[in-house]
Amino acid sequence: MKKALLILTALSAAVLLSTSALAETRGKSLKRAEREIRKANFPEAENIYRLLLEKDQTDKEARLGLSFSLIKQIKLQEAYENAAQVIAADPLNSRGFALLGTALLRSREFRNSVEALYTAVKFNNKEALAIAGLSEIEYYEHRTRNSYQGLRRAISIDPMEPDYYLALARACSRLEYYNEAADAYQRFLDVTPKTDVERRARIRGLIDFYRYLGNTKIHRTVGKEVTTIPLELVNHRP
Repeated sequence: MKKALLILTALSAAVLLSTSALAETRGKSLKRAEREIRKANFPEAENIYRLLLEKDQTDKEARLGLSFSLIKQIKLQEAYENAAQVIAADPLNSRGFALLGTALLRSREFRNSVEALYTAVKFNNKEALAIAGLSEIEYYEHRTRNSYQGLRRAISIDPMEPDYYLALARACSRLEYYNEAADAYQRFLDVTPKTDVERRARIRGLIDFYRYLGNTKIHRTVGKEVTTIPLELVNHRP
């Protein structure tokens, strides 16, 4: 009896150790995938997430990570499908809706993306990806100040996402905040890997250009904010 009890105890301890080791491996894999994303090595991150899903198809964190890495590679249909799968299992998952909306946005399905992005923010008002997505739509629809404010909020939540700085720089440029546009491009360079030499050189050129505009008197806005001009219609044409 004692021998059987000892064997049972040993087996239980082995199962616990095995479960702990698996959990530790999963945690390390998720962290490694995040590091690959920060290094812009999206194919490698995708591979890590796929391996995790081979072990457990219900791993929501891995599936959401896979969706994000696919969006970064413009594999939008599969990114959408993975986000939708998470939402089907967890209808209150804000990250899932943020990824779903972002995949639709990148596919230029603006109207459909808005609902998903708003839903993500409703479930979690600190979902930076959704806030940035809605801010992009504001930019496209010429509500630039709203876009600018939204992107600044997204950056305050997730300051390590490079895409937010590019979007902010565009909004700043349209608002004629040239020094701030240069700052945003500089922050983009600070948080991106140094492997894309050609792109970084181009952005350094933009930084110099916006610094020049921001510090020169060549570009000045003068006169009244609003003025009235006469308009006459002839055959329905001005």
